[in-house]
Amino acid sequence: MIGRLSVGLGMIALVAGAAALAEPAAQGDNALKARKDDPNRMVCRNLYEGATRLDRRRACHTVAEWADLRRQTRATIDHIQTTRPGSY
Repeated sequence: MIGRLSVGLGMIALVAGAAALAEPAAQGDNALKARKDDPNRMVCRNLYEGATRLDRRRACHTVAEWADLRRQTRATIDHIQTTRPGSY
C-alpha cells in the first residue's frame, strides 16, 4: 500500500515537473530570440594574452560593448594597414 502511494506521488511530481518545464517552451522561440538579440545582455569571454592557455583573463561586457570593441579594433587595424610608414 505504501509502495503504491509512493509511486503515485512520484508520478504526480514527475508530471507536474514536466508541465513546469514545458511552460517556457509554450511561449515560443520569440522570447528566447529576444533575449539573444538583447544588446544589454552580458557576455563573458576568456581572453588569451600570452603564448599559453594558462595566461588568460576573463572579460565581461554587454553585446553592444563587444560590437563596439570589435569595430574599434577593426578601425585601428585598417588605419595601421593604410598609413604609410613615416607619414604621421
